[in-house]
Amino acid sequence: MRNELRVVVAGAALAVSLSADAADTSSNNVGFPIYKGGVLTIPRVDTAEQVGQYQDVSFRIQGGTWQLLAYKSLGSDHRLGPAYVNTVVLARTGDLPVQIILVVRGDLPDPCHRVGQVNQRRDANHYTVTINSVMAVPPETVCFAVLEPFESIVALPVLGLEAGTYSYTVNGITGTFHLTMDNDLPASALGRQ
Repeated sequence: MRNELRVVVAGAALAVSLSADAADTSSNNVGFPIYKGGVLTIPRVDTAEQVGQYQDVSFRIQGGTWQLLAYKSLGSDHRLGPAYVNTVVLARTGDLPVQIILVVRGDLPDPCHRVGQVNQRRDANHYTVTINSVMAVPPETVCFAVLEPFESIVALPVLGLEAGTYSYTVNGITGTFHLTMDNDLPASALGRQ
C-alpha cells in the first residue's frame, strides 16, 4: 500500500513537474525528464514542503500502468541530503536586465560526498534553493570524518520580475534583494527605440 501511495503522489507531481519544466527551463538546474529504453526518469520531484524531495525517480510502463522502479528521497538515505551551508553572498550586475547570483559556501559531510543536485523554485517573491550532497563512492567505502569545503554558484532567474523586494532561502540561510525597477530587457535590445 505504501508503494502505491508513492506512485500516486509521484504521478501527480509528475504532471506538475512536466508542465512547469516545459514552461520555465531557467528554474530547473537538473534538466528535463527523459524517456529512454522504456524507462522514464524524472530528475526531481518537489513537494509543497521541500524542493527536490524526490530525485532520479524512474518509471517503466507495464500493461498500460506506470510502475515505480526507483527513487532517492532527501533525508531517508544517508547517501543523499542537504549540504551544510555556512555563507551566502549575493552578487548582482548593474546593467539591465539585472542578474542575481548567489555564491554559496559550506561543507560536505566528508570527502566521500560531492555536491549533488542544486534545485530552486520561486513562490511569489521568495526563492527556495536546496543544495544537496550525495555520496560519490560505494557505501562500503571508509571515509574520514572530516568536513569537505565546497562553493556553488547559483543564478536566480530574475528576468521579467517586477520592481520590489525578493527573499531567498538556501539550505536555511536567508537573505533579500531589491529590484528598483522592472527587470526587463531594454527596448533597444529588442530592436525598438
